[in-house]
Amino acid sequence: MNTFKSFSLFCMLGTAILILVAAEPVSAQQSTTGPVPPPGIDRGIRPPTRAQVTIPGVPAYLWHHGCGPTAVGMVVGYWDGKGYSDLVPGDATTQTAAVDATIADDSGNPNCAAPDGDHYQDYSCPIDSWPTLLMDRSQTGGAHASDCVADFFETSWSSRNNYYGWSWFSDVPVSFTGYVNLVAPQYSATATNKYFAGFSWAEYKAEIDAGRPVVFLVDTDGDGDTDHFVTGIGYDNATMKYGIHDTWDTGTHWYLWRQIQAGDPWGIYGVTLFSITFQTDIPPIDDACVVDTDPNANYGTTGSLVVGHYPYTGPVNIHRSYLKFDLGTLPSGAVINTAELYLYNSWLFYPAVNVGAHYLSSDSWSEGSITWNNAPTGFNSVATDLKTISMCVWTSWDVTPDVQAALAGDGVYSVVMKEPTADEGQDANNLGFDSKEAGVGHGHPYLRILWYTASCCQNRGNADGIIGVGGPVDVSDLTYLVKYLFKSGPPPPCEEEGNVDGIVGVGGPIDVSDLTYLVKYLFQSGPAPPPCP
Repeated sequence: MNTFKSFSLFCMLGTAILILVAAEPVSAQQSTTGPVPPPGIDRGIRPPTRAQVTIPGVPAYLWHHGCGPTAVGMVVGYWDGKGYSDLVPGDATTQTAAVDATIADDSGNPNCAAPDGDHYQDYSCPIDSWPTLLMDRSQTGGAHASDCVADFFETSWSSRNNYYGWSWFSDVPVSFTGYVNLVAPQYSATATNKYFAGFSWAEYKAEIDAGRPVVFLVDTDGDGDTDHFVTGIGYDNATMKYGIHDTWDTGTHWYLWRQIQAGDPWGIYGVTLFSITFQTDIPPIDDACVVDTDPNANYGTTGSLVVGHYPYTGPVNIHRSYLKFDLGTLPSGAVINTAELYLYNSWLFYPAVNVGAHYLSSDSWSEGSITWNNAPTGFNSVATDLKTISMCVWTSWDVTPDVQAALAGDGVYSVVMKEPTADEGQDANNLGFDSKEAGVGHGHPYLRILWYTASCCQNRGNADGIIGVGGPVDVSDLTYLVKYLFKSGPPPPCEEEGNVDGIVGVGGPIDVSDLTYLVKYLFQSGPAPPPCP
């Protein structure tokens, strides 16, 4: 990788300039390309092969006021079609007016004389090109609040030394997360930049296999300088090529996987990884504290969940608190990505209290009857997460594995909040978390779950679930289906992938018609299996 810093090269026809600063890595850059590919570059047109693995359903959008926001826009459009339907109004599978407004809003009228207050008017206008930078409303003021990908990308902003269509690689993550947070705050979006040297071919394939398109910053002409953003949607393991939508047409283009350097067209400078999940906050259905020195008392209606020793003078009483959450609000098929328990302590007898979250597999308790004597004791002896609390604040515990286990079980999650065994009864430190019965204005407990819905289907026809050198669908899949259908072999790991023709017949999703379909595809130039949903 070069060892100098450079200002961005942007999405416009023209000449690039480098401003060099010694001893720092190459800075985030963009391209000198516009809405059509520069003459003479390799267009990456390759015949389809069975070794090519692509993510189905990634829309191919054309350059719209910048290749950067267009490439990220394809990622947004893809997730909109994967159940996150509040990202783009209407159907995002094709480049509608709503899609264009998501990428870079021009109110359908890209005319600098128009009165609209949108991305095009505020930042694209006045249209400029290197080396004459013209001030726009990012400097003169009066710009609209950011409302599209290009706004959060700060594409074309003169205050960022961006000419029309220019953007910075460092701003790719916020272009995605900022937009998602604005239009759909119920989703949790993440985006992470990686330089090529820190991102492997295996990692890229894993993103594609998981159904997560990426954005690459590349050097299309091999002069050693970046010049284009593209959307990564596939790989060819036999030739070690990455497949992209390039913002210039709606096809898929294939290039060698290699790092940017002079003499290597389509070398990769960096990649941005994206993910999006649903966010659901669940309040407890039961919560209560128990105390050993009042073993038959029930405190299920009090406003505090006490942990530690209270009162801090006199006898040292051990307090523990129990909480129970119904996971039934999550839809069928939900896959939990992370789960965090949030509690607010409204009082604390210092200096600090160590509080652990201990998974309780038994849910046979209720806040109206639980006492020290009848409380379930089969909680995990080791805390899933342990926090030291020294002030009155919100505190979160990562309880992901416990909540995942509860969802796979009876769908109810119970947890015991307590001091470590070595601390219980040894000091006079204690605190009180607000319970669900605490009054208005208090910090009521909740369980924050980030989740997604996932289909196992990635490559229909990949009956054995193995992606070989020849690609996801090959003769081994045919052999696997024969054994399953006629020799009592194991079923396909993913039923949808074994349903080669995509049709559920009288005999179920997998039958002889799937075998016939696969034979025609592999040996008689028949159609490829239809894409996964």
